[in-house]
Amino acid sequence: INTASAAQTITVTNTGTAPLHITALTLGGTNAGDFSLATQAPITVAANNGTAQISLTFTPAATGNRAATLTIVNDVSNQVVNLSGTGVQPGISAPPSLSFANQTVSTTGNSSITVTNSGTAPLHITSLAITTNSAEFAVTTVASTQNPVTVAANGGTATINLTFTPAQIGTRNGTLSIGSDAPGTPTTVSLSGTGTAAVIAITPTGGLNFGSQLVSVASNPSSITITNNGNVNLTITAMALGGTNAGDFSFSPVPSYPITVGFTAPNNSVSIPLV
Repeated sequence: INTASAAQTITVTNTGTAPLHITALTLGGTNAGDFSLATQAPITVAANNGTAQISLTFTPAATGNRAATLTIVNDVSNQVVNLSGTGVQPGISAPPSLSFANQTVSTTGNSSITVTNSGTAPLHITSLAITTNSAEFAVTTVASTQNPVTVAANGGTATINLTFTPAQIGTRNGTLSIGSDAPGTPTTVSLSGTGTAAVIAITPTGGLNFGSQLVSVASNPSSITITNNGNVNLTITAMALGGTNAGDFSFSPVPSYPITVGFTAPNNSVSIPLV
């Protein structure tokens, strides 16, 4: 709607033996404002099958069937021509939100949305942009004014592909903006996803100090605490003692691997005794 059609022409033929004089061209009817005359009166049509062309365009103001009349006023008998056309318009329907699956921090996950053309004319998607948090969300489908994504009318669909690369743990949010020739553009889609990772913390932070101890006599055990401050399980597959006097220290008892540390209290920490 609100765009002009290519011009259509009506041919008037003078079947008489004297010149025909068209003195006025008048538009009328319910949707007369949707039609425009590119030809103006007066027009003289030569006798003996002379012809004249009357040109009109159609610019629908609304969707659906549109109708009007053209009255050709002349010196023989006025003629009425029925005019009709159909106003069409694209429509866009997209999900209001997209939730990505949980994604490990600094890795990339893929997902997509389906855009539907709910209108009666082809839909042209001319831009796709992440307008909030483009550092963690991206759209991989390309659309531009020069290279739009065209979606067929009456329920046609198109797939828009996106990625999620969380930079940190927790809920992450973004916004996709879809520009098109549909009314109400742009269309926005809320994006969300959860970045996951195990985050290890060890206390005491300054290390264990066993103090003075008799040579070749084992001390009482002292422990370090390993806490998982992340949002997925932490798996400890090995621990090793190192340094100048590593042989003077030992685990008591020797841990059995793997050690799984949860991420919700009270299961998000484990004590490791040493002597």
